[in-house]
Amino acid sequence: MVVRAWAYMHRHYIDELVELMMGLDCCWETITFLNYVLSNYPDETWTGGVFTEDDRRRMLDFSFRHWKQHQPLLKGYLALTLERAGRHEDARLVFDSVMDSSRTDQDLGTYWAPEDRAWLWYNDTIETHAFALRVLS
Repeated sequence: MVVRAWAYMHRHYIDELVELMMGLDCCWETITFLNYVLSNYPDETWTGGVFTEDDRRRMLDFSFRHWKQHQPLLKGYLALTLERAGRHEDARLVFDSVMDSSRTDQDLGTYWAPEDRAWLWYNDTIETHAFALRVLS
């Protein structure tokens, strides 16, 4: 079932993500999240090998090119994906910016202030905090 789902996702990636999003140089949030999810699978047998190393590299390069425009949660996804891809210096650069966007208060501790348009999935403050802890671990 997982392999079939990845085959469907790859078709969507080819039909829409590459041509529309990457072609128009927009919507890096979706590309970053897709590549993060792919990086969770230990080898290509889980995905049926439909996403090649070149596909993953292109997605990672595209996301990294836009890392400064990412919200802190997406920067966490990107940093972990970069680390898993062996790009340690780039991962450190991106994650340091996540930590730079945090605030520290004596009573509240370290936290991320609510983002503009907090209703978007990648702007959730609690999710950002939880994921930053995951990346740190």
